Amino acid sequence: MFRRSLITAVVITLLLALIPYPVLVHASQVTTGGVRVNRDVVPDEVLVAIKPGYMPYLRLNELSAFATGISGLDRVNRNLQVRSMQSLLGSESGNGAKRREFGGLERVLVIKLAPGSDLEEALGVFQAQDFVEYAEPNHIYQALDYYPNDPYWSYQWALPKIEAPKAWELSRGSPSVIIAILDTGVDYNHPDLKAKVLTGIDKDFVNNDNDAMDDHGHGTHVAGIAAAATNNSKGVAGVCPECKILPVKILDKWGGGTDDILVKGIDYAVQQGAQVINLSLGGNNCSKTLANAINAAFEQGVLIIAASGNDGYKTSMAYPARSPRVVSVGAVNQYDMETDFSQRDETLDLLAPGDNILSTGLWGGYMSLTGTSMAAPHVAGVAGLIWGRYPSWKNTEVWWALRYTTDPVTLNGNITLNEVTMIPNSSQWQLYLPFVANRWRLLGRLNAYSALQVITPEQVEAPPDMCAN
Repeated sequence: MFRRSLITAVVITLLLALIPYPVLVHASQVTTGGVRVNRDVVPDEVLVAIKPGYMPYLRLNELSAFATGISGLDRVNRNLQVRSMQSLLGSESGNGAKRREFGGLERVLVIKLAPGSDLEEALGVFQAQDFVEYAEPNHIYQALDYYPNDPYWSYQWALPKIEAPKAWELSRGSPSVIIAILDTGVDYNHPDLKAKVLTGIDKDFVNNDNDAMDDHGHGTHVAGIAAAATNNSKGVAGVCPECKILPVKILDKWGGGTDDILVKGIDYAVQQGAQVINLSLGGNNCSKTLANAINAAFEQGVLIIAASGNDGYKTSMAYPARSPRVVSVGAVNQYDMETDFSQRDETLDLLAPGDNILSTGLWGGYMSLTGTSMAAPHVAGVAGLIWGRYPSWKNTEVWWALRYTTDPVTLNGNITLNEVTMIPNSSQWQLYLPFVANRWRLLGRLNAYSALQVITPEQVEAPPDMCAN
């Protein structure tokens, strides 16, 4: 099938040319004014360890770079135009007593060179001296949060909120983990998606062909949230950088679909090996046919994640989110407040970012959308991270890790008595989820890093969906 027209390629090229990407440099070295600067070390600064035999001559009090008590050191400091020098640990311990030996580190000097000095040359000069045990750069260390080089990263408030950078140090998913996006299709030509989309097995049940190209935009946006290419110097980052995307088109160009097509989509995704199915869609009534499809997928180990709905009700959710075998996801804003449009009832599993979410759009573009549709793929992406780290886990265990590692949120609107109970001697309201797990718990916001730290998960209890309205 001819999937890429010349016109589409030209349009995408023109749109990308108009996008004002900031220029980012992510190598360990950068060029500034013709000078190579190493980002891994402090410029113009070295650590020099003095040999023990020379220490009695070294003046430690009010140390001067040119009157150190060691003539060779004074000469080197003058030649290198050293600006300052001090003892690394000082002569006293924290309690005012004379410092005891600590690994010989009391003999290390922190030497500040003249600006623009050749660091390697200076290190060579120091190392060649008889009185020097060793000389080395003052290396720089960073917290091991993985921050990608995607140009629009700074606009993606949701990923730092769920601690995705810390989570990526533990797992970035796996190409063997497939997240099926059952939606309006996916723009598989998008530069942030084309390397992630399984175009060989995509499916369109609306037009009844094998080309799940998006003609609406919703599915492309959802796919980008879950698993856009990350650290590729393009656009945005996805929650699960190494997971694959399976587009299954079950909603038409107006965003509508039916039970029969949705059931076909679920069946197809299961057949193709999807471990996660994202359903950023919903309706008012359940369907026994759809319920049976959900039950069948669940029993085959698939985790289905669905948006709770955007009508703002706090006592009811859309279907299939309210299915007892579906992970239901509501929305919070960047201040960890439940959005006014987000639906929930006593069976809501968790909340995730869903307000003003930047992600991929049609024709290679990017756009911000709001809704529980945007919250669900954040959870789908984290499910992919979990399976990337723990491939043998059951869907009930992944579900448990998602739900019971959440962060506190502020709920919007009234909380009815059938939803909460007051813990004795506590000021915290907690929600009870009788249809999924027989325990009391806090309703909270997704935290990817916390979910990945679970080592021995429990399992949620998910009785069959009987289509009870």
